[in-house]
Amino acid sequence: MLDLAALSAAQIEQAEAVFGEFAARGFLPAHQACRDETRRDLDRAALIGLLGLDEEVLEPLAVLREQWRSEPSVHGGKRDRRKGLSSQKSRTAAASSFQVRVRGV
Repeated sequence: MLDLAALSAAQIEQAEAVFGEFAARGFLPAHQACRDETRRDLDRAALIGLLGLDEEVLEPLAVLREQWRSEPSVHGGKRDRRKGLSSQKSRTAAASSFQVRVRGV
């Protein structure tokens, strides 16, 4: 669990700089999150650069982003399917990939 109170003064300054930089960048709509380079860049800057987590955290995060954007409350029926995949097929593939990563199988 992330304890923000445990961040150093330098990390807090770095966080302000990161979020200041990204405040000026555009993000794609939520239903296109899996294609959003800005979101990926922000994840990398915050998780790897700021918090010092291993880059391995980014791959499962990409899977979660795909699952999230496939939720009806996020995509709202918008037709934005990648390469013709249905939402159900995308969710099934993403879920299988995530289970393999979590279980280490």
